[in-house]
Amino acid sequence: MTHIYIPVRLSHILRYCTVGSVIRGPKYLITPKDIRQWTDRNGQVAARLIPYVDQVRSSLGIEQELREPPIAKELENGSADGICIPAMRFPSWMRCPNPKCGSLYCQPWRHQPQGVLKCENCSKHPELEQVSWVSVHPDGHMADVPWHLLTHAKAVTPNQKQCRADWNHSYLKLIEKQGSKYELVCERCRAWSEFNTGQRHPYGRLRRQPWLAESVDETSENLEHQNELAQVLAVNDTRVHSPLRWTLHPF
Repeated sequence: MTHIYIPVRLSHILRYCTVGSVIRGPKYLITPKDIRQWTDRNGQVAARLIPYVDQVRSSLGIEQELREPPIAKELENGSADGICIPAMRFPSWMRCPNPKCGSLYCQPWRHQPQGVLKCENCSKHPELEQVSWVSVHPDGHMADVPWHLLTHAKAVTPNQKQCRADWNHSYLKLIEKQGSKYELVCERCRAWSEFNTGQRHPYGRLRRQPWLAESVDETSENLEHQNELAQVLAVNDTRVHSPLRWTLHPF
């Protein structure tokens, strides 16, 4: 697996590059993973303990240990010395930039990890671009836009209603229309739906975060709210991520 190292200021980890934010890397949009992933090769916590902070913890009303983020140095040979903060490529979908094509691909880098990712449905084979929308929920959940579900939201025929998602093949299209409008089309069953930034849908609370495999706990409380509407937002929308910050006042 090839790793790409991106230098980040420590101050930016508290604001622009915090856990769950969507930031632009050299080539792709990425999101930093949570502190449970900040470990060394043995799975041990890689962040250094900050001593003598009992008063700070008391002011914050917490009992957990306070630690510094892990710090690494990129070497001339392209490797890293130290422990890096892990991040993942997100959103997971890429799109053909040809407005008349708009083919959607789910994690196409799985099949071409080293090569340039190009559209297989266009005669000119343009290079794919990462989609610029994510799905967010007011409780703090974030996930990919549910493209298949949105495309088939208005399914009418039995064939359309029985159409199943298949992330290994490109069968969905996000076609750009006049006036900055988009239309989702399924090439297999011909289901279609309009797509707009800001639209709400009931599919956003079942996943906690992109890097977590598990879904939201199926407790009675969560099941009551699983149909609460999530919203499709552009990745640069300030509503996608708002980190919590505390201001400590001297005693």
